[in-house]
Amino acid sequence: MRSLLISLARLEKDRQIWILIGICIVFILLRIPSLIEPEWYGDEGIYRTLGFAISQGSLLYRDVWDNKPPLLYLVYAIWPYSLFVPKFLSLAAGLLSVIVFYLFSSRLFASHISRAISTSFFALIFATPYIEGTIANAENFMLLPVITAFFLVLGSKNSSKTRYVYAGFLLGIAFLLKSVAVFDFAALVFILFLIFSTKSDSITTTLHERKGTFLKILFGFLVPFIGVSFFFLSVGAFPEFLQSAYIQNVEYVEFGNHFIIPQGLILIKTMGLIGALVVIFILRKKISREAIIIYVWLAFSLYSALFSHRPYNHYLLVLLPSFSLLLGYALSNRKTFFFNIGLLYAIWYFIMTIFIPYEKNRAYYKNYLEYVSGQKDTNSYQAFFDGNTPRDYKLANFIRSLDKTDRSVFLWSDSAQIYALANHVPPGRFVTAYHIWPFPERIVETKRMIDTKKPEYIIVTSEKEEIFEMLDFYEQKYTIDNATLYERKP
Repeated sequence: MRSLLISLARLEKDRQIWILIGICIVFILLRIPSLIEPEWYGDEGIYRTLGFAISQGSLLYRDVWDNKPPLLYLVYAIWPYSLFVPKFLSLAAGLLSVIVFYLFSSRLFASHISRAISTSFFALIFATPYIEGTIANAENFMLLPVITAFFLVLGSKNSSKTRYVYAGFLLGIAFLLKSVAVFDFAALVFILFLIFSTKSDSITTTLHERKGTFLKILFGFLVPFIGVSFFFLSVGAFPEFLQSAYIQNVEYVEFGNHFIIPQGLILIKTMGLIGALVVIFILRKKISREAIIIYVWLAFSLYSALFSHRPYNHYLLVLLPSFSLLLGYALSNRKTFFFNIGLLYAIWYFIMTIFIPYEKNRAYYKNYLEYVSGQKDTNSYQAFFDGNTPRDYKLANFIRSLDKTDRSVFLWSDSAQIYALANHVPPGRFVTAYHIWPFPERIVETKRMIDTKKPEYIIVTSEKEEIFEMLDFYEQKYTIDNATLYERKP
């Protein structure tokens, strides 16, 4: 932290501070509409529901379930009664990310123009819905500790060896937000290895002389994970934590990477990553320190974004810092300008064959302005994001209207946010239908939960046939839009 404060103090004496202030103001203005977004996004609905359940005493993974590391749900549990706080924290984390990114780029590029353009591009993409920068997802929070870790080790003038521990710790925090942060950890370690090895002719000598540095980073990285592991061990839920947050994701990744064999695409992507790293290693003494940092980070970030091989735009956020730095490097280095521009275009063209960025960016801000100026009513404003959003609010209002004795409700829906909007703790572990119906053992668990807890109402918005096997003691009572409400028979 001292390194960041020193860098900010130096920047304050420089006229370039006004460029950063301008970028930050634009970032804030572009993010403000996200603060009043309705609760429509599926992932946020899950996080909100689990955050509320945790705040009411439920234990993550044992009592309520999702397949991500635990820290994100704790962010949502800070103030579990609205989406505003996670959105505001996402804005704050994003703003700090922009500042640290600018400080890091200032250490890599002598050109003020390169810094400004690189940071402006990073901030603009991160501030808008283009690749889901406005969603309070894990990737939106993990960029801050990741970029700060890189700055502490590679951009700070602080020579203290404890910075390696701090950097590892920050990457460990990122790992508790999203498991793909392990690739940023690997990128930082490999970058340091290459930089150290440029001063030595022997890899063995480099590893021997610098093993203390690598061990410090590893120690810092493991501390947060060990601490969380001890917590789950103390409450008797360590197997559930390890299985849900990390091991089970192997199956998740396998689903999208099947090619001839179960992990065929992963093998191809891994060979591509190794090939790129081998080339950089061979050229490490012929290219600049800045090139080593950017190319290695870019290779690992691209691998991370494509790891699960699913077209979710927020996966691209992990690629954004290194991609933005490559843009700045292209503008600051005339000798390799055409190569770097070509590389940028090739990466952009390739990822556009897999991902489809948000196409209603202008309409997003128009929708906001029309709503706050009174030109659009609440239902129309909500329906802009998803046609089912007004229905979800109606269902939440119905649950809120029930007497406390009748407020045991089970949702068979992919809109987990209905639970959160109603301030209702789910009666079972699973909060969405798609977490249940593909898995026979979860169907059995859900049936058992319904038989045991006997919720007064079952609300069905997803017409998967498995739910109809659970309605023997229920009768159709109401319909709200395209949702059907079943009441338990007397």
